[in-house]
Amino acid sequence: MLKTDNEIARSIFRNIRKNSEAADEYISFIHRIFLSEEANQYTINELRIVAKELGIDFSKLSKTDLLAELRKKPNYMQTLRDQLSQ
Repeated sequence: MLKTDNEIARSIFRNIRKNSEAADEYISFIHRIFLSEEANQYTINELRIVAKELGIDFSKLSKTDLLAELRKKPNYMQTLRDQLSQ
């Protein structure tokens, strides 16, 4: 769906998401419906950055478990958007 297979593409994707409300709403919708799209968009190290910001102990969590913990936080999508764009 939303393919970003390298760092440059991910950077462009994230900047568009951060700077466009319409893009953010669309991406958030896609990620709510297709959880694997969200998982594919972020590396485990990026998810750890967001987990730290949200106060989640990620030290023993796999990427799948870390995403499950992040999804319990109501503002995790906004934190992903804000913390990972440049």
